[in-house]
Amino acid sequence: VAMVDVEESLEESLERAGPSTHRLHIDGLPSDVSDAELARRFTPFGEVREASVIRGADGACRGFGYVSLHAAPPEVARCIKAYTGTRWRGKRLAVAPASEDYMTRLKREWEEAAEQRRAEEAAAGAAAAAAAAERPAAHDPAATLRLRPSRHLDLVEATPGKSNRHRRSFPPLQAEAEGRRAEKLAAGKGAPA
Repeated sequence: VAMVDVEESLEESLERAGPSTHRLHIDGLPSDVSDAELARRFTPFGEVREASVIRGADGACRGFGYVSLHAAPPEVARCIKAYTGTRWRGKRLAVAPASEDYMTRLKREWEEAAEQRRAEEAAAGAAAAAAAAERPAAHDPAATLRLRPSRHLDLVEATPGKSNRHRRSFPPLQAEAEGRRAEKLAAGKGAPA
């Protein structure tokens, strides 16, 4: 009884699902069939987006092909049931769902990877923005000196004008540059700006 309920609910959900593109593998094709004839054969069940007969080196049909049918899942199931085992030009057809086309799958995987990369970059950007908002105002990296107090100790950062783990204090770079300019002007070597 439970199995019947599951099957009924599956069929109901398939009926409610809208049309989508399904790729079908058709085996047992005659050697003289064309792509257009194959497409016409499957048109009653939905829109045929692509029909391709696989051909050998001599140009003759190798006996199978693929049809991309845009239809609701119940229509596709009806198509498979209707054509499997039927004869067409003296050959018995076998219709079954096919795996996704290689190029289509590759394109979908690339799009998924690009979307995932964009999502990761957005998350990283948001995390960086949140971290920047939490830390104090950044100082100019060019104004930071990295010093080693002793060859046995790790590097430490010293910001000019502020004491660090050093014994020395550094005057701000801007004041130092202005002092040199004032000295040049006093000596008469430079013109005022």
